[in-house]
Amino acid sequence: MSQRKISTTSFLCLIIIMAMIIKPSQGYCCHRVRIYNCSGTDELQTLCPDCTEPTPWCGVTECNLIGCNCFGCREQKQYTRIDNLAITDNDDPINHF
Repeated sequence: MSQRKISTTSFLCLIIIMAMIIKPSQGYCCHRVRIYNCSGTDELQTLCPDCTEPTPWCGVTECNLIGCNCFGCREQKQYTRIDNLAITDNDDPINHF
């Protein structure tokens, strides 16, 4: 019985430590988009909303492995038109660009 209490206590301490270490998430997902008029023509390209290449995502700061948890996405360049998100079928369809 005392062994079980040690395990429970250790588990609770681990949870408390993890809660203190984990950073809060903004929840932004910043994927590349299919966008018109980045080059001044009405050409359709796959870039970030600000017409730059993804690095590999389109966040203002670093994103996690799947392109989310970015602290803001690059803003859409003026005079451009976004056609659609350029994401794969496996990505979440409700992500932001």
